[in-house]
Amino acid sequence: MAEGPDALLKALEDAPIPRLEGTFTAEDLREGLHQLFEEGYTSGVELGIPNLDEIMRLETGRVLTVTGIPGHGKSDFVDEIVLRLCTRQDWRAGYFSPENTPIEYHHAKLAEKLLGHRFRKDFSTEEEFARVVDYLSQRVWHILPDGDFTLGNVLSKARELVHRHGIRVFVIDPYNYINHQIPAGMTETGYIGSFMNSLARFARLNSCLVILVAHPRKMNKQYGTQKTEVPTMYDINGSANFFNMTDYGIVVDRQDEMGIVYIHVEKTRFRNFGTKGNAAFCYDVTNGRYSPCTPPPEPGMQVQPWKGAKDLFSSEGWI
Repeated sequence: MAEGPDALLKALEDAPIPRLEGTFTAEDLREGLHQLFEEGYTSGVELGIPNLDEIMRLETGRVLTVTGIPGHGKSDFVDEIVLRLCTRQDWRAGYFSPENTPIEYHHAKLAEKLLGHRFRKDFSTEEEFARVVDYLSQRVWHILPDGDFTLGNVLSKARELVHRHGIRVFVIDPYNYINHQIPAGMTETGYIGSFMNSLARFARLNSCLVILVAHPRKMNKQYGTQKTEVPTMYDINGSANFFNMTDYGIVVDRQDEMGIVYIHVEKTRFRNFGTKGNAAFCYDVTNGRYSPCTPPPEPGMQVQPWKGAKDLFSSEGWI
């Protein structure tokens, strides 16, 4: 006001352009870029299963989507992943898994993986019972909101587990148990895109690995057989956004005639976390553990477990 309108016009002309909110340059990211320059890309954490570690390594802040034909062991393999992250990386886990109720049943399944045998007094001692219950009490929490299964409420409870107990992995099993509230005028594809964005944002802001179990659409029988086709990530019921917007994507494929379970890794968003490929496993029905194996050349022939495979869990285990 003292110098008049010309001074005001000059001040406006010389004013620096303010930063556009939500945009970044290399200079803004100099510190992180220099760390990459010095140390290279992180490779993610391993599960301790050699044939799977070769093609997939996990990182917090990411979303892992798991699919497969119902009854092929999606939830069981997710439990394997979770417990290996707990025992090898000292992570803590949260579950929203209404299918795994009563919750005592789910804890018993987890206990069998840890113990390596049946969770019954005929097979376990009271000391083992006390130790495994104590371990799970410090590592695994379940969310079961009273009647409110909306995504917002489930993630709010999960956020509390992050802050109170430091969980690093959160499981939603399965997708269809969420109470989905699709806004008027929004397509299912658009809604699923928004849903996956919400999971990605939660994972990033809370430094969690989010694992989503999602069922495929009804699959056809293979031509000339009674065997159901193996789904892909694009076959998840609802939208291709499940595949497009996840960081990792795996298909659990149980081949009963060969006595093996294939884990098909169909997506790792960044090459430093792995690549597409398959890993074969034997499944132990007595304890729910998965052990790497070599597939037989023909159905009915003997499956060959990897040397020392049965010890892979316990060698790095909770004991």
